[in-house]
Amino acid sequence: MAGNLLTPKAVAERVRSLPDLANRVPVPDLLDRIQRQGLPTLRQEEWRHNRRVFFRPEDLACPPPPPPDLPLRLPFRHDDWITYPILNGYPLSPASPEITFQTPPAESGAARDGYHTLNRLFTPGDHVLRFSPRSPISKVYVPLLNGHWEQLTCPAVDIRLEEGATVDLFLHHLPGRDGVSLRNTAVSIHLGRGARLRLFTLDETAPDDQHLTTIHIVQEGDSHLGWVLEQLTGGRSRWDLSHRLQGEGAELELDGLGLLSGSGEGDLHSVITHHSPHTTSRETVKNILPERSHGIFNGKVIVDPGAVKTDARQSNRNLLLSADARMHSNPQLEIYADDVRCSHGSATGQLDPDQLFYLRSRGLTPDESRSLLLTGFARDILDRLPWEEVRSYSESTLHAWMTDLP
Repeated sequence: MAGNLLTPKAVAERVRSLPDLANRVPVPDLLDRIQRQGLPTLRQEEWRHNRRVFFRPEDLACPPPPPPDLPLRLPFRHDDWITYPILNGYPLSPASPEITFQTPPAESGAARDGYHTLNRLFTPGDHVLRFSPRSPISKVYVPLLNGHWEQLTCPAVDIRLEEGATVDLFLHHLPGRDGVSLRNTAVSIHLGRGARLRLFTLDETAPDDQHLTTIHIVQEGDSHLGWVLEQLTGGRSRWDLSHRLQGEGAELELDGLGLLSGSGEGDLHSVITHHSPHTTSRETVKNILPERSHGIFNGKVIVDPGAVKTDARQSNRNLLLSADARMHSNPQLEIYADDVRCSHGSATGQLDPDQLFYLRSRGLTPDESRSLLLTGFARDILDRLPWEEVRSYSESTLHAWMTDLP
């Protein structure tokens, strides 16, 4: 499936074959936008390391609303967390003052690329999660599922924290269990002044799954975002992050972990823009790549003119467990202000043979020695999860992944 099979012309032809979609009012404008933006190809710099682009024309479709009272088997449940499941882009829980489903979706004038516009074209609606300091909800678990639907779904999640609000959020992309999971997700996050969001995103893909997530974040002054992103992928997982530290004193801590398997592809593209003085960002991304897996990290930090006293640090570390595994790492800095402190670094290698020898000399088997080192490498990220119940769940996914290693 090489090449760019999904073109603006192919999208337009597919839309004309879907009467329910073709009659929607904003469709002509969105199709015109896709025509202007184009869709990514492997010739473009930000896509040239990918094995292929996402989706095909025949994947585009309009999933029907799920039946009421549909039984679900969710892997994570806890009494402290409100669960808001999204199936094929539709809600499965009743609305609340904090969580609403807006349909038709709002027109978005800020679509970043053709895939994001594709989401606006095919999404059934926007899931809006709005929190104030007075909100009774403080912890929300949002699992995204495809059910038995094997064509593309386009969930859209809009998260808004008003000034001074504090929220914990677990956004969970579930893999295809009874079929293929094809998902083109758009996430928008806005943190008001002094707001605090603790976020865990877990993206799981089975071998034939394709998950593409476009996420746009804006932080106002003195807000704080602590984010752990885990990609557990045997299929394809790509996250395109556009992050703007808009207000003075805004802080970002982003910790990423990629656990790949088989011929899976894990991809993180991030652009973090420091727009105001005294803003801080910490980005630490690790990947473990066995077998024929393929990892990509393309991280850019931009310091705008006038953003003095910026403190930005970026690190990418990767472990290759096979001669057939591949990793492309490209950390970047663009600095347009004086009096800033910025650093970045990248390292890719194999497990230290001296450490393996030491552990074996203490009576551990080769497999036990490797598992101990890999666990320490991964838990450096997972231990930053602030909730014991979520950390326990993430450690169970790590254990299952390690068990399946060849």
